[in-house]
Amino acid sequence: MSKHRITHLSHGQEGLLAEYREKWKAIAKLTRQIDQDKVAASVKAGYLESNYPEPTLIFYSDPFAALQDIQSKESFKTGLGRSTRNTFHKRVMGHLIHLMERQLDQTLFWRLRNQIEYPDYPDHLDKDNLPTSFHFPMGIDTCIQAQLTKDFENADINDAETNYSYISKLVEAVDRPPSWSIWGCMLDFCISVLGVQHDSKKWEVARELMECCSFIFLFEQVCIVCDRPNILLFDSANLLHADEGPALQFTDGYSVYAAHGGVPLEGRRCQNGEYIEPGTKVKLPSTGEYGIVVHYWYSQEILDFDCYIAFLGTSFPSKDTDCKPYIFRYAAVSLEILE
Repeated sequence: MSKHRITHLSHGQEGLLAEYREKWKAIAKLTRQIDQDKVAASVKAGYLESNYPEPTLIFYSDPFAALQDIQSKESFKTGLGRSTRNTFHKRVMGHLIHLMERQLDQTLFWRLRNQIEYPDYPDHLDKDNLPTSFHFPMGIDTCIQAQLTKDFENADINDAETNYSYISKLVEAVDRPPSWSIWGCMLDFCISVLGVQHDSKKWEVARELMECCSFIFLFEQVCIVCDRPNILLFDSANLLHADEGPALQFTDGYSVYAAHGGVPLEGRRCQNGEYIEPGTKVKLPSTGEYGIVVHYWYSQEILDFDCYIAFLGTSFPSKDTDCKPYIFRYAAVSLEILE
């Protein structure tokens, strides 16, 4: 590989970037049904490129239906093998990105990334204060995981404690190749326009997975494939959102609710300077834990109200449940008031 690094784009090259942005934004927002034959071919090629044997493919209408089936069949649980998600990213996407990065000047690499993700802020380099408006859709992955977790908490399943622990690991394993589209756009532009050297087989695998797939679960022996949602709604900042009804929905009716890229509020957010009566039920949105305010005071340290919360877990237990609360201190403004 040449040691020469690309340091800038020509005017003509920069003019082509918008075309690639729109192409990959459209891929990230696809809602038509998947072509199972194309998906099967791309997944099998992905396993081969990741040094794994060809898996058994199982198709489902949505991720919740897939997880329901898995948790109900003991043979299914033992026959999946370990998750290969992280290994795939390292051996395929990570390899492609690293190779591309080695051929670009560092400043150009991050400027090009910003031009794709934040076209209005191409020179923004403050990673602790990122723009809040995106060109590509955001919030799909986090919202689907939150919805799946919530729906299984509410489901009536046998041996709930054991199954919940197992399901939590599966929920964390869900992947969505179209969500890699920012990197897909950058790789496509650098390969097609700048002519960077790349592994053609790995690029073909990654490109086809992004173009053909929706939600997938990658395991050593089995790959679970879900159809695309037929509804995807976003706010003006391109965050998954719907004021009324689901922001994401599958053809079988399974729905995901979202508010500006996050989980919708169940109550209302505590405001600066607002007093909360001890005994009030609250939720900590950052962790999804529920609790009751036990002590509340004005803190000179933060110049606002502070409190101790008796947390009871990720749901309020029934009266018959023997549940020991755990006490933590949080600023009142970090809480959601439920009553």
